[in-house]
Amino acid sequence: MNCDWCGDGIPEGSTARNFHIYDKDKKFIYYSIFCSGKCKSDWINSDCPDIAIHKAKRGSCFITTATIKSRNLPDNCHELEVLRNFRDSFMNKDDCMKREVEEYYIIAPKICANIDKEKNAPEIYEEIYQKWIKPAVESCEAGDKEKTHDIYKSMVLKLKEKYLN
Repeated sequence: MNCDWCGDGIPEGSTARNFHIYDKDKKFIYYSIFCSGKCKSDWINSDCPDIAIHKAKRGSCFITTATIKSRNLPDNCHELEVLRNFRDSFMNKDDCMKREVEEYYIIAPKICANIDKEKNAPEIYEEIYQKWIKPAVESCEAGDKEKTHDIYKSMVLKLKEKYLN
C-alpha cells in the first residue's frame, strides 16, 4: 500500500490515515490513505480543484499543469485554457467521459508524484508535452474532439501503465 500524496510505501500495521472523499451530494466516492498527518494536510491544502465537502482536495499537480509548469508557462496559458475548455464543454457532458475525468483526478497526482521522483523529470514532462499535450491542443483547435479525446485517453493509459504499475 502506498501513500496517495507522496507515493511512499506504508508498512503493514502502521497508523496510516484514511480520508473519505465525498461528492457534492454527499455520496462516497473513494478514500485516500496517507502515511502521515503531514501528507494528509499537504493533500488537503494543495492547489487542486475542490471536489468534495469539508474542503477535501485531490492530489498535487495534474499532468497537463505539471507539464506546462515545466515549460515555465502561466496557469492561464493557451494550452491549459484550450484543454480545460475541452474538458468542461465536451468531456464533462458525457457520462462515460466524465468518469474518465474523475479517474484522471485521482491518478494524475500520483503519476506526477512518481515523475517528480525521476532525475529527468523535466525531460519527461517535455516528452509528455510534445507527444500528447501539443497534439491534443492542435486537434481540439481543429475541431476534432474525438481525436482530442483519443490523445487524452492514450496519454492517461500510457502514463498510468508506466508510472503506477
